[in-house]
Amino acid sequence: MSELIVRDVSKSEIKQIAGWFIEDHADNPMYARMFGGTLRRLLYHKWVLPRYLQNAASIWLIEEGDDAVGYVVVERSGAAIHLADLVLYDDDLRAEAVGKIVARARDVAQDKGYRYIGTAPGKTDEDLLQTYRDSGFEFLDYYLWAFSGQVMDIDAPEGVDLPSLGLKSSLEQRLHYLGIELDASEVAARDLIESNYLPKKPAKNHAFEIELTRADGGTQGIGYLSPRPDERKDGVLSLVLSTDPAYWGTPLEAQIVGAFANATSEDETVPVRVMVSTTAHAEQSQDAFADIGLVRGLDARPVMYIDIEER
Repeated sequence: MSELIVRDVSKSEIKQIAGWFIEDHADNPMYARMFGGTLRRLLYHKWVLPRYLQNAASIWLIEEGDDAVGYVVVERSGAAIHLADLVLYDDDLRAEAVGKIVARARDVAQDKGYRYIGTAPGKTDEDLLQTYRDSGFEFLDYYLWAFSGQVMDIDAPEGVDLPSLGLKSSLEQRLHYLGIELDASEVAARDLIESNYLPKKPAKNHAFEIELTRADGGTQGIGYLSPRPDERKDGVLSLVLSTDPAYWGTPLEAQIVGAFANATSEDETVPVRVMVSTTAHAEQSQDAFADIGLVRGLDARPVMYIDIEER
């Protein structure tokens, strides 16, 4: 059996990798619009992707003898070197390939002064995730969990208002409540979350602050809610939720989510995905969300990381 190697691609191989990338992601809803149509597909194959792959990323080719068996798109930003796309065409080689890729990434990270290696496997298949764990990866506690199901007939709670946020205030409020949640959760690798994953610019989606009316007639902000209808091209209403830890797992939090989902959809049953930012929030809210029909599960694209200073 030939030795498995991981090497840099040459400039002449970039367009070939771009073609593979398009084929490998053709069924992914995130890329369907990007690559749809003959002209757009040709444009991305011949110009857009090669330009990106050559200037904004590094490409590693995985070879067994004379055969190319996969490739890795490698990005560097913030505190991490990130294995943005790891494509392998032979699952029997997965464990060996991931191990060699991690070894190479560790060398690059140490040489260039990055503390972390990050990746997002793109699937929640347990065997795949175990391969990454065996190579030293662990889950990053940031938007790791989602609550999914159908919500029906939830009445809006009294004394709660959802004022709409403008673009600037939307980003400010989201970061404000994310900071509160991260503080309360005491997550590991927080510097990685802050450098690589916290939003840097306002989202295009609508966003609302969750306000309670106090007994004195004033209002108190307790959270942030942003609807993302059909964000993943699966017909599901995604809701990004951050709330003050005092309200995690309360019937009020669940009622706010359920009532908003009902008000947003014209259907009698609403397929919903509620995304919370930390495991501590997910654990405390699990029972209350289950009461309104939402079940906790690992989100579709969990982020994993290696802290090279600890290994």
